Amino acid sequence: MSEEFKCPYCEGTASIAYHRTGNNLLYCHDCEKTFSEVGAKIMKQAARIAELEKRVEACRLANRVLRHKQKELRAKLNQWRKVLEEIAESDNGVDADGFSCFFCDRMIYIARKALKGAGE
Repeated sequence: MSEEFKCPYCEGTASIAYHRTGNNLLYCHDCEKTFSEVGAKIMKQAARIAELEKRVEACRLANRVLRHKQKELRAKLNQWRKVLEEIAESDNGVDADGFSCFFCDRMIYIARKALKGAGE
């Protein structure tokens, strides 16, 4: 029984049609094409390289998207940090009429605690 190979064109079953040292001539029984064993190996490697190049490009695209999202998140973080700093810099929880506000005091406390936890 002869050795079986896969056809690089149709993935069908191929066998040796002509035996040459180092480079057999193969024949596909499904698509009826003839090709060299070395050529089939090169085509298989080329297909694998193309697949890997597609993966690399997908990774590059994913990295670009992640960098863009990271910039957006940093901008939002900076906005929130500015708000927290404004609240934390408030003297006390006194409203415009001069009345003390428990919720204002609590808000200032939370803002200061959040900034302290963020390393500021």
